[in-house]
Amino acid sequence: LPPELDKFTIAAIADLHASSIYRRDFVEKVVERTLAAKPDMIVLPGDMVDGRIDERENDVEPLKKLQAPCGVFAVLGNHDYYSGGSDWLNYYQDTGIKVLRNENCRIDVNGKSLYVAGIGDRAFYQKRFHGNPEVGAFPPEPEQAVKGVELSSPVIVLAHRPETAVEFSRLGADLQISGHTHGGQMRLFDRFVVAPHNNGWVRGLYEVGKMKLYVSPGAGLWNGFPIRIGVPSEITLLVLRSVEAVKAGAK
Repeated sequence: LPPELDKFTIAAIADLHASSIYRRDFVEKVVERTLAAKPDMIVLPGDMVDGRIDERENDVEPLKKLQAPCGVFAVLGNHDYYSGGSDWLNYYQDTGIKVLRNENCRIDVNGKSLYVAGIGDRAFYQKRFHGNPEVGAFPPEPEQAVKGVELSSPVIVLAHRPETAVEFSRLGADLQISGHTHGGQMRLFDRFVVAPHNNGWVRGLYEVGKMKLYVSPGAGLWNGFPIRIGVPSEITLLVLRSVEAVKAGAK
């Protein structure tokens, strides 16, 4: 990380799951706390809703208030697709949230550049679609997502599921931000049920080759299993540090 980007902050709101349980008042509080942190960038790595637009539009409306100097970016998760992903994609784009569809954006900060890339989720063809891709949806294509990036600059990837970390590490990304696991939701359940299905990546920071992977335990929960025991929810605030700062003892 160039010294010019030292202390660059990213707020991540994963697995918000706006639903009949997590309504507008909950979303408003999440938005307020996120903005209070004054991050340089805000990212939403998937599963923002459970429900169609006509059911949940009022509940997610507070997301329109999200803003940051370097932008607000998102990718779709499996529940976004189950809820009519193409419709939600258009809705988010209209609110100013940039949904990354196997693509990347270059951001210039203090004379230096960094890239934020994002991919789709493999649920674009699963479950209720019975093997047929949703119209307008996009499959996960890691190579396409980082096409054209300058690897001399930091590359940050948004992927709903942590499973793509090995591939993005191979492609030269520096940081992947994911969700999907809800942190395992409960002690023991996280270790013996969730971890085996996610390459052992459940929550927190991991080293995957030369890349860092952060798996957020999520801000909300799926309303089909809304239980947490010993695994609190969070709005993640990631602070990037330069090698020079780390050598000097920074955290």
